[in-house]
Amino acid sequence: MNNIHKYFNVDSPIVYFSGYGFEERTIGVLSAIKGKASIDYAFSIGFPSSFLGNTLHWKQNKAFIDDRLAEISKNYDIVNISVKHPVEVRQYIRERIEKFKIDLQKFKTIVDITSFPKSTLFMLLKELVESNASGYLFYIEPIDYELPISLGVKDVRTLPFFGDDYDPKKQKLLIEILGFEGHRAYAIWETFDPHKTVALIGVPSSSNQKWKNISEKENELLLSRPNVNKREISFVSIKEATNTLEEIYKEAGDKYNIIVSSLGTKLSAIPLFYFANRHKNVFITFSRAEEYTEHYSYGCNKIVIIAFNTKSANIIDSYDLNIQ
Repeated sequence: MNNIHKYFNVDSPIVYFSGYGFEERTIGVLSAIKGKASIDYAFSIGFPSSFLGNTLHWKQNKAFIDDRLAEISKNYDIVNISVKHPVEVRQYIRERIEKFKIDLQKFKTIVDITSFPKSTLFMLLKELVESNASGYLFYIEPIDYELPISLGVKDVRTLPFFGDDYDPKKQKLLIEILGFEGHRAYAIWETFDPHKTVALIGVPSSSNQKWKNISEKENELLLSRPNVNKREISFVSIKEATNTLEEIYKEAGDKYNIIVSSLGTKLSAIPLFYFANRHKNVFITFSRAEEYTEHYSYGCNKIVIIAFNTKSANIIDSYDLNIQ
């Protein structure tokens, strides 16, 4: 367990990013550190004006994160953004970086990705890789999920800064990494009405094989639609997941405008980010839920360590936590 501390060693200054959330695993990384780390700059990103910021568990987790990061950081700053406008994270982080005169190339960047909405995570990663940052991404896998994760669909949006080569003469190919929210995945399919869809079912670790079956069941409606091709993608290897996406691009990349989305785990969002960042005709979309159920996951099963730089990311380590 104490091996997590080696990623906070003092061989270079550290800048740390964390997100607020209402799940138990939101505080998993900082609980594992137990205050035995020294961080130069820490930033917490949250959405206080949304439903997410009004729950008791969210407020309790926020208080824990604020207290712990204020204790172990030389400089601690809170970044409040609108959940409706994930692009704001780029603007505010850039302002903070300039304010504190931080050269990210000279820092080790650590991001706890566990509680970030994927749209916000994509924007944060975009800013970091364009600033030539490198370091580690930490992700806490829960012990299990409880359904439903969310209720309803508020809207479907496309993220800026991804895809600048749209060809109106080409048809649309939709690539969706599926999870447990079939209604949100179907809303994306219905909105874009693609000529062809590749629906990717995540293959989890051997101990979590039931998640694959749940994903298929929750997405039965989408999988029954015409021109929807079901394939598999790894949820345990970023490298293998990236290869799957690149294989699909090799087959059809020149023929379509490509729209991608992930409703799988945060680990599925990492290869999707690098894939979209690499190809100019790939656009990222996301659907916003009307409401999230507050107890859709429980416990902390393990922490996954991902090394990242401007070009790629790869899982390098993991530690069992099993905290309930």
